[in-house]
Amino acid sequence: MRAIVIDNEKSSLNQLKKLAGTNDNINLIASFTDPLEGLANLADLEADVVFLSIDMPEINSFYIAEQIIKSCPDTCIVFVASHDDYALKAFELNALDYLLKPVTRERFCQCVEKLLKYGGGNIDARSFHDLNYHFNESSKKLFIEFEGETILIKPEDIYYFEVRDKTVIIKTKINTYTSSHPLKYYETKLKNYNFYRCHRAYLVNLDKVSRFIHYSKTRRDVGFDDMKDTVPVSKHNVNAIQNLLKF
Repeated sequence: MRAIVIDNEKSSLNQLKKLAGTNDNINLIASFTDPLEGLANLADLEADVVFLSIDMPEINSFYIAEQIIKSCPDTCIVFVASHDDYALKAFELNALDYLLKPVTRERFCQCVEKLLKYGGGNIDARSFHDLNYHFNESSKKLFIEFEGETILIKPEDIYYFEVRDKTVIIKTKINTYTSSHPLKYYETKLKNYNFYRCHRAYLVNLDKVSRFIHYSKTRRDVGFDDMKDTVPVSKHNVNAIQNLLKF
């Protein structure tokens, strides 16, 4: 099986490389400490399995897994972690393995046997999205397609999301991006950040809001100090957002 490893900890990455080198059924074709680099090369590498660290501080590993399955649906994913907090739910999916660091040779061989027996392709991206939701995890960074490249955006850099002609617009101070995901998708991904669905077509970062614009008793927008854009607030959300912002 053609395998790659994505782990920002070099010691853990080197251990998995060493274990892979002792198993005739695994051909380790690449390893990455940068998950974005790993994703960018995944399709060309045609890997059968990805050993994915769950402990990376800069980005949510379930979100990475979701992106992997979207781009390469037949690829099997094995989580590698320093704790077993997610193990039970992972095994409930019945489609991946879960290795605890430090990984022993015996446990690694058991994992390979399972991969050979069951293979990949029996889980979809939605399962990882649900797993992410189950553990109340938010995405630390978002993958966005922009001018032919995949980039990472920090939630704190986003001012608001807008639905326009069935396309989601993502607005930062510098750039405007588009996404094919529905607004609900980002509402879920960012649920632990200070984002609020103030309108059916808008999701706003409350940390960026600095003012209310009053048009009438029922119609109000929110504005920002360093951006001219304004975001409408639905009639039934006016009181709620005022309470959240303490205006």
